[in-house]
Amino acid sequence: MLRSLILMAVIAVAAGPAVAQETIRPGQTVRGELTASDPLSSDGKRYDCFQVQTQRGQTLQVDLLSSAFDSFVSVGTGGCGSMTVTANDDDSGDGLNARVTLEGTGNVVTIRANSIIPGQTGSYQLTVSQPGQAMTTSNGYEGVDTGTLGTARPTTLPRVTSESGTGLAQCLGAYGAIVEMNRAGTSVRDYGNVASIDYLERFRTLAGRLRPNDPVANAVELFAMTFKSSALAGAIGLDPNGQPNGGRPLAEYLTALGNCDREWSFTPVTAY
Repeated sequence: MLRSLILMAVIAVAAGPAVAQETIRPGQTVRGELTASDPLSSDGKRYDCFQVQTQRGQTLQVDLLSSAFDSFVSVGTGGCGSMTVTANDDDSGDGLNARVTLEGTGNVVTIRANSIIPGQTGSYQLTVSQPGQAMTTSNGYEGVDTGTLGTARPTTLPRVTSESGTGLAQCLGAYGAIVEMNRAGTSVRDYGNVASIDYLERFRTLAGRLRPNDPVANAVELFAMTFKSSALAGAIGLDPNGQPNGGRPLAEYLTALGNCDREWSFTPVTAY
């Protein structure tokens, strides 16, 4: 996992006053932002609240990701400010990202999203998922599950450009994503010269440029997840709503890899 390549964090407990709670459904990702106007817990941490309706016997995974702060997520019952916490987590996800798994009992579960460090604010992504389920988000690609690979896999990919940058965080994320997908044996490696390139070595080379406590490391995980999700959506050939995408998101990802190769002087350059 990428967190073993980058960094680990510590665990703590957060609490807070009553606050409006947004509904989130299993299979949904929402994007939000912790701001200075959000409720403040007694230990100085801003937080947002969500509620999810569970089904008896249903396994749900809650992921809180952020490149702006060290995420911490709690789940429980009752209102957010006075909730009875049944589980919480700091870094069981990748890097500094938080993850909690729970078993549904048919009840409504409250989710509290915050930073583990008092005063931190910024954007985040919260996902509630079930094993083997494709996610839906604002752009339709993040969170696509690997279990659906091959449903409508394109044999050729379009020629496209990529809007992704070639900075250290973006390229570390791009290389980290392909390392994970290659280890999983996904069909992404079937295109062009992808299978012949040692992306782990490229990842390690760039990771060696990070400074101790470099905030760039926090952003790498989010970039890697986004790149991976886009690549898998393209390899499937369908977006989460079942609409054909012609492999375009995978083509954009492979193009981004090639751009990173050129920017950081790696050869051979990724091609498809």
